[in-house]
Order: sequence, then structure tokens, then C-alpha cells
Amino acid sequence: MISTIRRFITLLLIITSPLWISSGLWKLRPELPLKLSLVDYTVPYDNYAEHSASVWAFNHLKLTPPALVDSSSSSMDVQTYEPWRYETAYTGPEPFKPYIQKQLSQTYPLESIQHGQALPYDLIYIADTYGVYREDFVTKIKQEGQIKEISSTTDPDLLKLLFDQGEIEVHMDYSKLIFGGLSEDDLSVIEGHTKRGGDVFFEFNAFCDPTKPHVRARAESVVGVEWTGWSGRFLPNPHDKNDSPHWLERQFKTQYPDKELPKVPSLLLAHRDGRVFLIESQEEGSEVIPTLHVNKDYRERFTMANTPYYYFWFAIMKPIPDKEVSVLAEIHLNAPSEQREIYSLLNIPTRIPLLTERAVGDSHRFHLSIDGSDIREELGQYDYAGLAFLNSLSPKNRGMGVNQRKVFWQFFLPMLKVVLWERTEARYADFPPPLWKRILNIMELYVE
Repeated sequence: MISTIRRFITLLLIITSPLWISSGLWKLRPELPLKLSLVDYTVPYDNYAEHSASVWAFNHLKLTPPALVDSSSSSMDVQTYEPWRYETAYTGPEPFKPYIQKQLSQTYPLESIQHGQALPYDLIYIADTYGVYREDFVTKIKQEGQIKEISSTTDPDLLKLLFDQGEIEVHMDYSKLIFGGLSEDDLSVIEGHTKRGGDVFFEFNAFCDPTKPHVRARAESVVGVEWTGWSGRFLPNPHDKNDSPHWLERQFKTQYPDKELPKVPSLLLAHRDGRVFLIESQEEGSEVIPTLHVNKDYRERFTMANTPYYYFWFAIMKPIPDKEVSVLAEIHLNAPSEQREIYSLLNIPTRIPLLTERAVGDSHRFHLSIDGSDIREELGQYDYAGLAFLNSLSPKNRGMGVNQRKVFWQFFLPMLKVVLWERTEARYADFPPPLWKRILNIMELYVE
């Protein structure tokens, strides 16, 4: 009986060894003392979709949590370490209560920079500024035989309940803006931050609409890339109302009255002036889906398991010639041969910046053109080592399949790890701490 139990325990240890080894390696990973301010102005609901993947990545990479940024301690204390939390980790509007909001310029006062005070953060990470809109918070229910309108101002708690029950979702059409876009004060803070050597990371539409054009121009000057006005997205079925923007069919009919909206997989190109173009697939969609590529000179710095397809929204940017910008990775736009001329007609190159970097003194400014932080699927536990590598090799995260997980594991997470690690090494001379110190800190977790 005892020998049977021993064999069972041995077998159990062998089977579970990858898990506890991975967990142990994660615990030995050094904590990144880099102080980061996360900005997300697109938070209609409490799923925190537009910064969910970023927060998961920050926890996985053991980045300094916001709770410790203002700590007087110069080193991370593992006994007080608390993970990043989706609901408190960002600067932006409150879910279901969009009129309760914080702006970057309020939490990071420009006066402190102008008066020479120490920077409260090393890096400002702007995940999304598309904003929140009236139709995100308005729905109608039947109550006591009458139709009643529920909104964020009349009953935000009921609105949350309806969202939890799947009765409302983010708007898919034009609507009145409540809050969104970078303000002039926000840009003054960003400019002051970078002039004093601070880093900034812009993601996707951080300074696209609804940021005003003159403010956008200032942001573009900081990072060294400018928006062409075009955005794109792959649509498996342009008629799918649960996936395609509701304005698409209306805009398409207006511009092409004699043509029916395609039902085949298509690449949507949309301009801020209302123009839309659809590049139609002749097969299952692979010939129109954009692909992501790390440029040859940077492949040792940014590793990628293969060339992933990208299905979601991206902004079409171009470098500003006199800003000395490095294009680290590109989006390759594809099309059937007979439709490729559409890119030249629209003055859109087939290779556009995916990730750029501009270094000005100690300040490094990055721009990521894809909506990398928006992941609607569960990513699982973050406290294991090797997750990016293992998931990038998984068959379900390779090849075709319309989801964001593939790009997250193959590009977004490894890229973010490199950027945050490099900026930490540049700013903290004693990073990474020696292995013995890390082991000692871990042991303290289990000793009274």
C-alpha cells in the first residue's frame, strides 16, 4: 500500500513538474522597478477591454505596480507587492459613469515638471484614447408596461446589471462623444515629460480621432510618425452586425450605389473623411489579411516565432522624414494581384510601420500601430515563466483563426518585455538584482 502511494506521488510530481518549475522560475524573475503610468480613455464598461492585455502583461513581467510608485522605498518589497488591477491601474473614465473621469494632465501635473520636481513616472503608456460615447450608455427596457430609457445619468447600477446580463454592448456606430482624445494639457505634460528624459509609448489610436488635429500634430512630432488618416481592419463577413461597424453598410451604399456590400472576407480601409474601400478575398481570406514582420536589422532584438496574421484594427502611419525614426517592425498589406493597385491609388504603401522608436537623448518614444492591448479572451494565470514561448508554439495560436491571442503571444508580449526591460536597464544601474537576493526575497514570503 505504501509503495503504491509512493509511486502515485512520484508520478504526480513528474506530471506536474512543468507547472511548479515554471512557477518557480517566474518567482525568480527580477521585478522591474520601472515606474509606468497607464492611460486609457476608452473605458465604457468594467471589462476594461482596451487595457486588459497590457495589465496582464505588466503582471506577468513583474512591473512595479502603481501602489508602489509613490513609495519612499527605493527597492521593491515582495511582501507588500500587489499586482496591477484592471479597475485601478489606469487614468481615464469610470465604467458606467463616464462623467467621472481623470485625465493625464490631472494625475501628472505639468507644474511639477516645470518647477524641476522629480519625475513621478519613467514611462507614460497610452493604450487608447478613442473615448466613450453616449450610445455606449443608453438602452431601453420595458417596465410596468412602459418603455423606459436607462442611461449612465439615470441609473448606472442598472446599466451595469444589464451589461453583465449581455443586454448592452459597446456602440458600433457614430455617436456623441462624452470624453476622449488627448487634450492640449495632456500633450503639454507628455512634451514636458519627454524633454526631461522621460519615455512614452503610444499604442494604436492614441492620437487619432477624436484628438483634435493641432494636438495630434504635437503628438506626432514627439514620436516621429504621422497618421495618414487611414485605418484598417480585416472583416470575416462585412454583413456581420456583431463584428462589422454599423456605419460601413451605409457609407458603402452612399459611395458605391451600384455595388452590393461584399459578403466574402475583406480588408476594410477607412479614412477619417468617410471614404471606405474593401479589398475582397477570393479564397478563405488569407490573401487579404495583413501580416506582421520584424525588420531584418532588429530580429535579434525582437524575436517572433513566425509571421502572424493580424485581424483587428490598425492605424496606417508614416515616419516623419526629419525625425530620425527607426522602423523596428512593419505591417505588410496583402491583396489578390488584380486588386493590389488600390494601395497605390490611395497612396498607401504595402509596408507600413508597425513599431517605431525615436530616441532623443535619454527619452525613447515608441509607437505601436495595432490595437495590441484589446484582448477579449481570457489569457489565464500570469505567474508562470515561458508562457509566450509555449503559447507561440501551440497549434491553436498559429496559422489562421480570427482572434487576437495569436498576435499577443507571438509579438505583443515578447515586444513589450524587450521594451520594458531595456528601459529599466537604462534607468536603474542596479538592475537586475543578483540571483541570491531574489532567492532571499522569495524565501521571506514564506517565513513569518
